[in-house]
Amino acid sequence: MKAIINPRIHGYLDYFTVIVFLLAPSLLSLSGVAGLLSYTLAIIHLAMTLVTDFPLGMITSTSPSPSTSPTCISVVKEPG
Repeated sequence: MKAIINPRIHGYLDYFTVIVFLLAPSLLSLSGVAGLLSYTLAIIHLAMTLVTDFPLGMITSTSPSPSTSPTCISVVKEPG
């Protein structure tokens, strides 16, 4: 399936959405729970945008090779 928008445009729209959520309480005179919800959504949306693996995100991932894949080590402390 072909993407409707490319990842860079999607990133710009994500950051625009954060700005809208941050400005909404002032522009729409939201207070109380509505204002708090708007600020909370802005923070959550910003956090999700920053950790998303796309051109405007802060996280970039590469496919690990078998020699660099993390090894899980289990340590059990003996009672006593």
